[in-house]
Amino acid sequence: LSQLSTFLGTLTHEEFKSKLLPAMNKYLLRSPEIGLMVVGCILDSVSLDLSVYAEELGKTFSSNLKSKDDGTRDDAVKAMLALGRQSSNYDSVKGLLSQLFAVLGGSEGKITVNTHKVSLLTAIGNLTNTTVSGSGLNKLATLATELMVKYLETEAHEGTLVFALEMLSRWAGKYSSEFPARFVEWFPKAMSQKTTTSPVKAAYLLCLSSGLHFNSLEGAVPLVPQLTKMVESGTKQPGQVQLVSEAALAAACLVKLIAVDSSMETKLADTITLITDPSKNFFFNDKFLSNAGSPVLGAIAGMAYSL
Repeated sequence: LSQLSTFLGTLTHEEFKSKLLPAMNKYLLRSPEIGLMVVGCILDSVSLDLSVYAEELGKTFSSNLKSKDDGTRDDAVKAMLALGRQSSNYDSVKGLLSQLFAVLGGSEGKITVNTHKVSLLTAIGNLTNTTVSGSGLNKLATLATELMVKYLETEAHEGTLVFALEMLSRWAGKYSSEFPARFVEWFPKAMSQKTTTSPVKAAYLLCLSSGLHFNSLEGAVPLVPQLTKMVESGTKQPGQVQLVSEAALAAACLVKLIAVDSSMETKLADTITLITDPSKNFFFNDKFLSNAGSPVLGAIAGMAYSL
């Protein structure tokens, strides 16, 4: 198929709809474990906007993302990625997102195996590669956030929570005009749940940081008191690497939020002084830096640059 990519790139919509699509659907129904890989290659090669076919193909791909066979799930992830990349219509990609979250939520049977959840979450994160642009992309990011928060409310497995937040971080990077209120409302509750371990807290903070862009900062201002409290708590126990790591991530978010307006800089003056105090050196000492994870080091580097 890779040798046919040039030929496939010349196909018209009429040729794809009348010749290829029926054959692909038949093949996927009969042998999805083989058909998905073939279909994924085809979708990668065509030069068409596949938005009009997204609903039809997306249902098949979504169902196979919970297959018991590892290879089938991997091929379904790749096929969904190819479909998302070739779809530029807002409503079509919105339908794909809704379909994926529906399956994740149990519309085709309860998902209990974490690897199956990861496949579905990967496909959700990969849809950020869509060619939808402008306000449409921002609306998709808001929808993805609202649907993901609903999922996070019921998920309890640490590894799955962290991975889900990593996928949400991809969508957070697409916020262009506002920070979704649903995430801001959920954040304090999430931080107080028993299932929110230190790695999960770090994932939430990294997700928050990913969504803090110039035009979206104001929506996250209600989180300033909690972030400030996290910084203060971490700096009171400098020997606890996990707590200091959480404090460093929270501090990085606060430094971004300073850009909201001059009053915010005044409001956070004491916290910034605490962060930058050379006599205490909470986040920049060799012992902490040698034990901190790469995401924390990245946040500290970004914070240092901004300061």
